[in-house]
Amino acid sequence: QKAAQEEAAKKRAEQQAAAKKAAEERAAKQKAAQEEAAKKRAEQQAAAKKAAEEKAAQQKAAQEAAKKQAEQKAAQEAAAKKKAEQQAAAKKAADERAAKQKAAQEEAAKKRAEQQAAAKKAAEERAAKQKAAQEEAAKKRAEQQAAAKKAAEEKAAQEAAKKQAEQKASDQKIAANTNKNNAAPSTKTTTTTTTTTTSKTNTGSTSGKQAQSDAQKKATVLDNLEKYSEEWTSDYEGSKYGYFYTSPEYGQFNMIEGEFTKKSGYAKSAYGFVFGYSDLANGYLKDYIRFEINTDGEYALYTWDGKNYKDLVQPNNKGTAYFYSHPAIKSGYNTQNKLKLVADDETQTWSVYLNGELIKDNIPYLKNGTHGVMGFFSVGQEEQENMPAVPVVVSYRITDAVLYNDGSEEY
Repeated sequence: QKAAQEEAAKKRAEQQAAAKKAAEERAAKQKAAQEEAAKKRAEQQAAAKKAAEEKAAQQKAAQEAAKKQAEQKAAQEAAAKKKAEQQAAAKKAADERAAKQKAAQEEAAKKRAEQQAAAKKAAEERAAKQKAAQEEAAKKRAEQQAAAKKAAEEKAAQEAAKKQAEQKASDQKIAANTNKNNAAPSTKTTTTTTTTTTSKTNTGSTSGKQAQSDAQKKATVLDNLEKYSEEWTSDYEGSKYGYFYTSPEYGQFNMIEGEFTKKSGYAKSAYGFVFGYSDLANGYLKDYIRFEINTDGEYALYTWDGKNYKDLVQPNNKGTAYFYSHPAIKSGYNTQNKLKLVADDETQTWSVYLNGELIKDNIPYLKNGTHGVMGFFSVGQEEQENMPAVPVVVSYRITDAVLYNDGSEEY
């Protein structure tokens, strides 16, 4: 029994130890499970917190982005509004400038039209005045010539009557003295008469030669004008580049009109009239006024004083002249354009016309300037022309003129 009791006590002790151990293991497992669960909950809570924080950060970022977007949108709208206001202001300013410019252009056009009308009227009045003066001068010269002719005829008649009376008296004297000396009186009388007649002839010869010389000069000029007007005169140049070449001087004029055409050569190389120069020095012009056109529908008007050019269209301080387009010019090759010069000795000025339209008036005479006129044409530089394959060919003819003798001799 004791052994059984001891065995039973030992077994119970073992069972109690095993139960205790099992209880301790269960407690340890339970504690570990609880700790694991607590750890897991802590991790879940940390993850949840982190997620919440991230969500909050995202919400905050989204709010900030929305705020920034709203600010950007507001800024864009403000910029667009400002830009629209600026564009509206710019458009308004542009419209106002355009309106002002248009008004200024219209005013300038009106003023130019008034100036042109006034210039045309003044030119017409000068032309009418000049024509009236020319007609009056022609009438006066005709009257003077008629009076001079009548006086000369009367004087010639008186001299013829006187000569006849002297001859009659001489014949009577010879007849009365025939028996005294038949030859001597006749010789003496004849000698005296011959001397007197010769003296009269010589006296009239000096003024007669001058008149004859003037008449010959005038006839030469008129013959030249006839030649220049009957057919087109063509000038060719195939050797020297960068020069301008003139015709012989047509003469001295109060008015001259010429028709010009260019058949070939560099388009910008001009042609027209050289006039108003002082004199010719060894075949060269030391000064002149030049009125010219080219086939591009442009014209130029300027003076040369031997050193500098002076643009008479739009004066400048560069000592040079420029081409200007004009609707009156017929552009292109083989087209005809009329250039006209009119001198006003009362105002000492020139006026120039293109195809009947006044281009410029009140152009002062050059110092010591004449009324001489020449035609001319220019040759471009070597790289501009294509000679001799394409020669420079300019043709011209005179269509109207009034000689300068005093403005009365029309052609």
